[in-house]
Amino acid sequence: AALLAPAGQEEAEDEEDEGKREEEEEEAEAERDTRQRYEELCGSLNMDERAREEAWLNYQSMKRNYTLEGDSLHWLACSLYVACRKAVPTVSRGTVEGNYVSLIRILRCSGQSLIEFFNKMKKWEDMANLPSQFRERTARLERNFTVSAVIFKKYEPIFQDIFKHPQEDQPRQQRGRKQRWGFIMLTEALT
Repeated sequence: AALLAPAGQEEAEDEEDEGKREEEEEEAEAERDTRQRYEELCGSLNMDERAREEAWLNYQSMKRNYTLEGDSLHWLACSLYVACRKAVPTVSRGTVEGNYVSLIRILRCSGQSLIEFFNKMKKWEDMANLPSQFRERTARLERNFTVSAVIFKKYEPIFQDIFKHPQEDQPRQQRGRKQRWGFIMLTEALT
């Protein structure tokens, strides 16, 4: 009986090792899928190599240190946004802020709404310990969006009433010459 216990224990260890290997393979597959989706995103944005690599490395670092819930591409969009907003040296010895990849393009290509982005971006700023100047710009951008959304919500019904699509208007009855002549003859007859 003493000989059976180690054999049973050995089988349990083999099953545990097999489970770990399967889990590692699934994680590696998910990582490859994420990297492929990220490369497609960067390709559709025509992202420069510096921002592409910096955003990926920052994402990897955050993923090791924090639990990133939700779509990984949305977190990568946050990382790309930060990488795109850093100062870039120019040929004429100056610097330019960012690489001109717009937030709207990043969001469209990553399939993320602006509201989702702001929620994730606040968390990203905290996790990455971004400077206050960057946080203030993001907060100002969110405030501007909020104001625009409120104004749009108020004025959309008014706009719809004033500017109707031509096909939605009731067709006006065309008056031909006969109708006009009939009106003229009637007025002459009455006078």
